[in-house]
Amino acid sequence: GYLRGGGGWSGVCYRIMYNGTMEKFIMTCIIANIFVMALNSPVETDATLLDVLDAFEWVFSVVFTVEMLMRIVALEGLSPYLADAWNALDCIIVIGGWVNLPP
Repeated sequence: GYLRGGGGWSGVCYRIMYNGTMEKFIMTCIIANIFVMALNSPVETDATLLDVLDAFEWVFSVVFTVEMLMRIVALEGLSPYLADAWNALDCIIVIGGWVNLPP
C-alpha cells in the first residue's frame, strides 16, 4: 500500500495531486478541453483558429498526461493506479488523446 502524503516522491506527488486546488485546476482543464473540442469542426476554414485549437489540444494532452503520471507516482505504481476504475478510464482517455492529436 501507500502512505497518504508519506515521504519521498510518492508523498510529494500525493500532496500535490490530492488536494482541492489541483482537483479544481484539472476540472477547469477538462471543461476548457470540451469547449476546444466543440469548436474544432471539420468544416472550419479559419487557419488561425484551427492552429490555436490544435495548440490547446497539445497543452491539454500534456497537462492530462502529467496528471496521470503524478497520480501513478503518488499511488506508488501502475497497478494501484489502475485498481481504481476512474483512474483506468482516465488512462484510456489520456492515451486515446495522444493517438488523436493533430500533427
